[in-house]
Amino acid sequence: MNLSDIITRLEEARIAHIQWVARAEALIQGVPLNQDAVPLVDTDCAFGQWYYGEGRILRHLPHYKLLHEYHQQVHRIYMDIFTLLYQESDKKNFLQWIGVQQASSDNTRQQARALLPKLKQASQELLMVLDQFLHTLVQHQKDKEASKTDELEALLCELQAMGFGDTNKI
Repeated sequence: MNLSDIITRLEEARIAHIQWVARAEALIQGVPLNQDAVPLVDTDCAFGQWYYGEGRILRHLPHYKLLHEYHQQVHRIYMDIFTLLYQESDKKNFLQWIGVQQASSDNTRQQARALLPKLKQASQELLMVLDQFLHTLVQHQKDKEASKTDELEALLCELQAMGFGDTNKI
């Protein structure tokens, strides 16, 4: 895997994270989602699968460890939201089964909504580190390409100096 592939995969992981947060927000708003659509554990989402899979090639870089901390924080907050919504749902189903109506589901959804800014803030922090990481990798790639160009130009000058004529045709 070359640097260009790594950058592409990291950009895909970034997009997957943004989509994950949007699905988490939809869940809080009451949109029914398949539980697979919003993974709870940080190793199960698309970003986590990249991070703990092929992304490990970057583990020696400082941004890699920072990503881990922010990514876990996002999932911890989401777990709090999920627990609020689904514990309430399970309790409501049980109470309906025994014939008791429950009026606190709006309160529980409000508590979950109250955690949404915290989730978005943690997500923004993760994306900020991710963007810095991407910028560093892209800059490294540009530096490498510039270095190759400089090496080629130096070689062409050397060939001209050795009397090999018009190196512009090479």
